[in-house]
Amino acid sequence: MMLDASLFAGSDLHKRDVDVGGVTVELWFKELPAVDFIRFHSLTSSADEDVRAGAAAKLIAACIVNPDGTQAMSYEKALTLKTKPLNAIFGAVLEVNGGSSGKP
Repeated sequence: MMLDASLFAGSDLHKRDVDVGGVTVELWFKELPAVDFIRFHSLTSSADEDVRAGAAAKLIAACIVNPDGTQAMSYEKALTLKTKPLNAIFGAVLEVNGGSSGKP
């Protein structure tokens, strides 16, 4: 039995125009495996406030890439995002990965 490739995170990159608070920017995203979302949810339940606060930034840094697939944003840089861009980019991360768009 051969499992369908659609069950797995693919290597295709996804371009999205994201409104980050009145400015639309072109961003590239890669698909993430489910384990990254399991880690995200685990981080959001941490007793450490800094860990909880950084959970969305960690997911964004893992997903956002340059058009050639290389990492576009470090975790440290993602931690400095303003609220509107963070929420908009997080929504695109969820959209690309088959979740509903929403806020972290």
